[in-house]
Amino acid sequence: MRKMDLVQDDPVLQLLPDNNVGNNSNLVFSMKFPDNSFKALATLLKEHAGALKTGNFCFFQQGVTYQRWDDGESVFNYAELHGDEMCGYNYRSCDDIDPRDVRHMVGVSFIDLCGRIKGSKNDGVMIYKIRNNPYIHVKTIDGTGDNNNIRTVTPRTLKQENYNIDNIEQEFGFSTVPDVKVTTVAFKNMITIMNTIGSSSIKITRHERGVMCYGIGPDNNVMSVQPWFDDCEVNAVEKTTPEVSDSALSFLDDIDDSFLTTTPQNAIVSYVEDDQDYQVKVVARSLKSFAKFHTICPIGIVKIYMGRDAVKFEGSIGTYGTLTTIVRSNCTK
Repeated sequence: MRKMDLVQDDPVLQLLPDNNVGNNSNLVFSMKFPDNSFKALATLLKEHAGALKTGNFCFFQQGVTYQRWDDGESVFNYAELHGDEMCGYNYRSCDDIDPRDVRHMVGVSFIDLCGRIKGSKNDGVMIYKIRNNPYIHVKTIDGTGDNNNIRTVTPRTLKQENYNIDNIEQEFGFSTVPDVKVTTVAFKNMITIMNTIGSSSIKITRHERGVMCYGIGPDNNVMSVQPWFDDCEVNAVEKTTPEVSDSALSFLDDIDDSFLTTTPQNAIVSYVEDDQDYQVKVVARSLKSFAKFHTICPIGIVKIYMGRDAVKFEGSIGTYGTLTTIVRSNCTK
């Protein structure tokens, strides 16, 4: 049978990237990511998606949103993907009366999703769903022209969690202006280095010129310090920060933090006065996944906001969205 016959008979094959996806009447939604930014985003969200590694994506005419606290309510992720800025976003409501107000909630297992979209480092991905078909379809975009590389993900029926991000931000007293901005490269390097040297926790405090990040050892000793001040000093710090390759992240899960200690560096931290009302201390591994900010937006900026007993990170998702992460203090030692 010819490929054209297959396309005409199979509604899944009708939605291949080389066909007119947007005009397919069976379409519920489709979104296309030519780079690996969405794969990195999904990997980050998986780390804070609870014991079952599940979460809800909400599709609507203007784009896609995701919001979820982790099981301990110590990390909150809120992602927005803007339909008009995405490459090939299409949405067709099942409600023909007023499709603008209708949202399509899709629950997924991130273990399944990340497994299906896994490919070469620079591969993109296309994700779509059609009516009267129970599956989400995933196609890896690798530039080879192989249009039959389609995998499926079974949607999950999950409890819908509706949070007002503005109310959460007000609860912690975050300012509308970031305390400091850093490049995603510098942010990745800080997270990676503090995990690599065996920091059991990371303390982040605000002071008048920016923020200070301390890598704290198992004995509550200071192992590493990263000052981030105004934009000029951020650039200076960035030039002297050693580049840590993405491959360095792969072995962090195997590190036993318990035996790694070092001599306190009190001389380094004594010159700055921290704001005790705006500081957060978190288990170092709970921030490890945020090194993915560099892959989500390689040339981007991470905005850091200090709140009462919480810190907020805000960065871009490729060129088409934003990711806001709020982290409470979750380390008591």
